[in-house]
Amino acid sequence: MSKLEIKTIPVAGSHRPVYRVFDGNDAVSAICGTYQFAEMLIDRIEKERLERSFVTRTCMCCKAQFQSEGRHNRLCNDCRKTSLDGWLI
Repeated sequence: MSKLEIKTIPVAGSHRPVYRVFDGNDAVSAICGTYQFAEMLIDRIEKERLERSFVTRTCMCCKAQFQSEGRHNRLCNDCRKTSLDGWLI
């Protein structure tokens, strides 16, 4: 994950630029009318990325430790696969 940056985007026929947040060469935000709004989006994106980081949790089924993808992820991969096997057609 590279550093987020704000790039100025010129608008044809206008003297007011617009701004967009980029992660490397990839745009990760909508076009923003002000630089301050783009800064606010950077803060929000960084916060969301931190919340998505992996956390060690205890599986609710087998009690093994595993790397959880977020609050929604409470079963280890083995238990999740076992619980889905009965539903496969």
